Amino acid sequence: MEVKKETVEIEVIRCSVTCRPDSVERFLHIVFILMLFYAALLLPPVKVSAAGSGVDGSHLFATNYYPNHGVVFGRDVVWTYGPLGYLQDPQDIGNNLVVANAIRMGCWCILLGALGVLGWRGWEDLLRAGTFLLAVVLAGRILLFGFDYFILCAMYALVLVYWRGRGRIAVPILLAALTGVLMLYKFSGYVGALLIVFLHISLNARSWIAEKRIADGAGALAITAAGPMAYLCYHFSFSDLFTYIRGGLELSSGYMETMGLEASFRDSLFALIIIVLFGFQLALGVIRKVTPLPETALLAVMGLLYFKHGFVRADGHVMHFFAMAMVLSAVSFCIQKPGLSGFSWAVPLYCAIAFIGYTALTSIDSGYRPRTWLIAENMRPWEDLTKWPETSARQKAEAEKSSSWANLPVRIRQEIETTRSIVFPQELSYAASGRFQLMPIFVYQGYSVYTPWLDHETALRLTNARPSADYLLLDWESIDGRHPLLDLPATAAAIGGSFEPHILIGNHLLMRRKPHASLPKFQMRARRPLAFGGWIEVPRMRGPTWASISIEPTVRGRVKRTLLRAERLSLEFQIAGGLVESYQVVRRNMATPFPLTKFSPDIEAFHRLQKDRVASFPIERIRIARPKDGADYAQPEIVFWEENDDLVRIERPANGSVVDVLRLTNPNQIPSVLAGGPDTFGGQPLPTPAPSDANPLAIAPRRPLEVAGWVATDGAGGQTFDDVYLTIGMRVFQARATPRPDVGRYFKNAALDQSGFRVSVQPSELPKGTMACYLVGRVRKSGKLYRSSSAIWINVP
Repeated sequence: MEVKKETVEIEVIRCSVTCRPDSVERFLHIVFILMLFYAALLLPPVKVSAAGSGVDGSHLFATNYYPNHGVVFGRDVVWTYGPLGYLQDPQDIGNNLVVANAIRMGCWCILLGALGVLGWRGWEDLLRAGTFLLAVVLAGRILLFGFDYFILCAMYALVLVYWRGRGRIAVPILLAALTGVLMLYKFSGYVGALLIVFLHISLNARSWIAEKRIADGAGALAITAAGPMAYLCYHFSFSDLFTYIRGGLELSSGYMETMGLEASFRDSLFALIIIVLFGFQLALGVIRKVTPLPETALLAVMGLLYFKHGFVRADGHVMHFFAMAMVLSAVSFCIQKPGLSGFSWAVPLYCAIAFIGYTALTSIDSGYRPRTWLIAENMRPWEDLTKWPETSARQKAEAEKSSSWANLPVRIRQEIETTRSIVFPQELSYAASGRFQLMPIFVYQGYSVYTPWLDHETALRLTNARPSADYLLLDWESIDGRHPLLDLPATAAAIGGSFEPHILIGNHLLMRRKPHASLPKFQMRARRPLAFGGWIEVPRMRGPTWASISIEPTVRGRVKRTLLRAERLSLEFQIAGGLVESYQVVRRNMATPFPLTKFSPDIEAFHRLQKDRVASFPIERIRIARPKDGADYAQPEIVFWEENDDLVRIERPANGSVVDVLRLTNPNQIPSVLAGGPDTFGGQPLPTPAPSDANPLAIAPRRPLEVAGWVATDGAGGQTFDDVYLTIGMRVFQARATPRPDVGRYFKNAALDQSGFRVSVQPSELPKGTMACYLVGRVRKSGKLYRSSSAIWINVP
């Protein structure tokens, strides 16, 4: 009886399919064609971009600049983008606009053509094509923003076309072409392309074996070689191909560990709902035997990669996950075995994922608004190309207004014009002016040197650059609270050994190449365990002291890092004088020795160290801040190294009494009054009016007292001090100089760009009671002292 019942069910299904009226199917085809035509007009992939500045704009400029200036990817430079990286944001450099838009339009034709072929015959294929088309339309803006995702969608569509028995010759050729394009475009996109090729093989392997279509299987396997073949056509060198692939892997893995940020609760909730629904969709496909296990596993891996890319950085990147979740859910729906029995449960699940994903996108991206779906609103790229003279003039005007080159000091601009120069760590868009030849440092931007291999290879190329750069322009900029030089110690040592200071203006240090490069040599002196959150004293050595720290993740930490991201680590230093500095660090790169005695907390200290061999603020104690989840890492180990054959004079802060340091009995005896004052006192903005003896400022007794601001002999025509002190009662604490270009701009006096100061007083050094505080500045040449106009009264319980 059970067998008979099952047969009846199959017959009913067959009737429901074959008895469907042709007129209804014809009507649905017309609707699908109209949707396809609407999608074609809604998602024009042409793009015209202008050179930008900043972290992202700068590296996007470099992807357009390097391929047109003799830089070979894999030999001279590695990055997540390759020689076709300008497909992302093509700019008017060389033939970039023509080549990029031709490829983008080609991918657009492949995607829409594949969907048209897929939906042309049969009710089931029409449903598959319509579902996939809907996902592409909903995710359209994100697919165009990250064009590698657009190419991956085109590959998904081709796989579906071949699986449904069409395009036996054309599809493998197109898959190979798109895989090669992604290899030269973006490494993470190439990894996604390989997974799609594996999905293609998995879907068709059984039929190839059953029908003995060995040539088809061999052709599909050959597609996996399309990426390396594309690179060898670009640059025939197997060693550089290896470097190109390894560089992409190192950058991708390092990015996953280093660039993590916390996602918002709203984004995390949307993601959790989608993950549960998508996992339920995959599980039901296996349980109902409409999706084989290998294809399900591949889809799960793809989903994990999209999730990690979106939620590692967790700012605007989360939109990519929501967009690709809709696309991947559509793919899971489309590859079910023929027959509508599985579609009855898959349609509601797909609609739920699409609804949640689209809701997430509209809540994150302000571009998802009702006018976005008007075709006229998306035709601007076509207008930019058809009216190219006006577009070019507009872009040049915008570039001149926001030109990073124009913001460079005139003296530095004059010095590096017509030279070969390196820019470090990030502002590559200086080269958009065309005034000098930009030379790569192997990795585009310094803050992306995520792994020891990248660090050492970058250092090697800086030391042995051929052709060598004439100058290195160092901008003291950081990202995510990281030190510009601390998280790439080998590269930092190569900069100091290969270049010497030339011009320092504000945050810009121009360095000339030395006649002979050198790198420090070390000898290990001590090895000690380092507990999280515990300070450790830096041992005294005859030569400069360096340190390396080894931190290995636990099993739990490795699992957590694989599924999402690793917890970020902070390294804290106590510098001579009590000042505490904290920086986010690259875990793996800390295994390379970094300087302690020769540590430079700012560009002024780095300039003095390189020029006069004087270390102003050596590190006295060091610790790793306790992670939120200490179970992710094993106990660190620190190794102290002594540098050989290098003499560095250490100048410690002149802390002491007012009598010993200033030769006075009271700071208010100083007649001259300085300009400026503290902006923050005790880590908080200074209240107005200033605290008096009757109403003193309460100071926390167990926390360091930090004071920061700016001082000068005068505002408009003044100069900075050689020494700045904070007096607390009869105690004196020396401050260190910090850049304040905003003060120089305000007074139109470049001499005040270094007028900032910062001082930190440890709780054990704070006198008790109510006391007057003064700022005192000294001009060494004349010996003249200046003081703040009035005292700031504080109370330390």
